[in-house]
Amino acid sequence: MEGCGYSDLKFLPDGNIQVEQNNLYGVVTPENQILLETKSDSNIHVFEYQNKFYANASVPNKSNPNFKTVTFYDNNYSPINTCTNLRPYQFLSQSGLYLLQNEKNNMSIFNHTGQQLLPFDYQKLLPLKNTCCLAEKNSEYCFIDLNNQKVLSSGFDSADFNDEIIQVTKNGQEYYYDYNCNPIELIYDSDKIAYLELNDQKTHYIYSSDNLRSMAIITISKTGKKGLSI
Repeated sequence: MEGCGYSDLKFLPDGNIQVEQNNLYGVVTPENQILLETKSDSNIHVFEYQNKFYANASVPNKSNPNFKTVTFYDNNYSPINTCTNLRPYQFLSQSGLYLLQNEKNNMSIFNHTGQQLLPFDYQKLLPLKNTCCLAEKNSEYCFIDLNNQKVLSSGFDSADFNDEIIQVTKNGQEYYYDYNCNPIELIYDSDKIAYLELNDQKTHYIYSSDNLRSMAIITISKTGKKGLSI
């Protein structure tokens, strides 16, 4: 591709090449056939989802460069959908979901084809396994099924989570859910609980002799001592 005027080249997962020209990005084939003109202000995002390649690119709005027009493409780089006045926030490759913010800093979720799955009503969103999502709206938390936008459980005052479990509270009562939004009932013998003093708020794990890992739940003893319930 000598003499084409590109300042940088990057091979993409689908075998095509991202090119940079005047600080803008586009996509060409190895034979230098133009698939996307050099208009995007950031890297072209190409990913494989369910054995097909998809892409998206963003162009800053002229009136407000902090917000962008995001276009979603199929494996032939034909546009599928275009969304305006948005700020890309996060992409989750395993589920093919995008988190985008609008001008009010509210968030929504879009799928790999640019289909909007939730309205821009939420201040925080945490996609979980399958089609479940933990959402915060006006300081209240709920679990949502993204397939039908159905609220599964709601009215929680707070939420905390690690990579295995979600803890929510309602009226001072703690509840636990897995990443499929299924409630978890914690059953233990209070006489066998030991409290280990903690100096941080990190996720803690306990390892058995055969190196199997299980999560320990942060608790508070009757005397007010914070620790791990094991």
